[in-house]
Amino acid sequence: MDIEAGFSPTAHIGDDELHNTINYEQLYEIACEVMKQPRKLLETVAQAIIDEIKRQYAFVDTLQVTVKKLNPPMGGKVVYSAVVLNYQKE
Repeated sequence: MDIEAGFSPTAHIGDDELHNTINYEQLYEIACEVMKQPRKLLETVAQAIIDEIKRQYAFVDTLQVTVKKLNPPMGGKVVYSAVVLNYQKE
């Protein structure tokens, strides 16, 4: 899984304060919690991650979430299948 997040800083990033940015450890925790819930579609997983990040970080402008399934049952040798969902604040 990959998560890319973009935002417009509301404070000076040079202050080197975590509360002025996105806590990527928290993004990881969000993804882990969402992945604990059984879902049929990779798209549903990616959308749930986007929704929770938006809920916790209202200042996020853009998100790109990639969810991969290793060794999907496709009748042949496939390393993984992936879904990429994007969000952009209006």
